[in-house]
Amino acid sequence: MIINRLINNVFRNRKRTVKRGKNCKSELPIFEKNVKRMLKTIKYTKSIDTMIKNFDSIKQEFQNVMSYLPPDIELELNGQVIKDINMIDTIRDTYIKNFINERIDIELEKEKLVTSVFLKENLIKRALNRALTAFTYYPNDAEFICRISDLEEMLLNCYNKGNTNE
Repeated sequence: MIINRLINNVFRNRKRTVKRGKNCKSELPIFEKNVKRMLKTIKYTKSIDTMIKNFDSIKQEFQNVMSYLPPDIELELNGQVIKDINMIDTIRDTYIKNFINERIDIELEKEKLVTSVFLKENLIKRALNRALTAFTYYPNDAEFICRISDLEEMLLNCYNKGNTNE
């Protein structure tokens, strides 16, 4: 029994000490698999925090694999060639802004279809909440500041129309 434990410990320790050599050929498939998984998560999630975390993980993966890549290989993310790690932040910001604008537009399209003032008011409020969420992530973005003021104006007009009709 003691001899078996010794033999197991020797083989276990030997397995742990063996390290595989990391190079471009061994790391690139792992990298591509991880990035595809994270991009799929980004595509199907509705949480902005999850999107940001996944983009940060992708950025970390890019940093890890860039140390193994020869300089003539170009990496691509979302249809754009990555020449600098900071380009991932630009892609992330663009993707999240488009996602939020799309969600606001969906709420405004719904608002156009309903006739009840109460429903219009609630849909405008939902769109405004989405714009305010964007404002928490991008406080200095002029597009979202204008969008918030437009939605507030729409909400006030909704109340004014509701009061004149009654």
